[in-house]
Amino acid sequence: MEPTINSTEETRTLSEEEIDFLESQIPAQAVAATQAAFWDALTRGEKVLVAEGNQLIEISPDGSKRFIENLAPNVTLPIGKEIIVK
Repeated sequence: MEPTINSTEETRTLSEEEIDFLESQIPAQAVAATQAAFWDALTRGEKVLVAEGNQLIEISPDGSKRFIENLAPNVTLPIGKEIIVK
């Protein structure tokens, strides 16, 4: 199925350039959505968990932080390498 744009006048197929442009916007949109969710949760009075370095930190709406636990270090794997997560 071809990607299309809906409008009141017509439905048309997107070009490869248009698809590439829209796909290039995904990382920025993901960052914006994550930041919005973070602030929305704090605004509602909820606590938020974040990773700071190798630590899991709980942030409260008043800005206070509480250490939860140390996180395992990041591991870089070659592309295609399969691992089993326990």
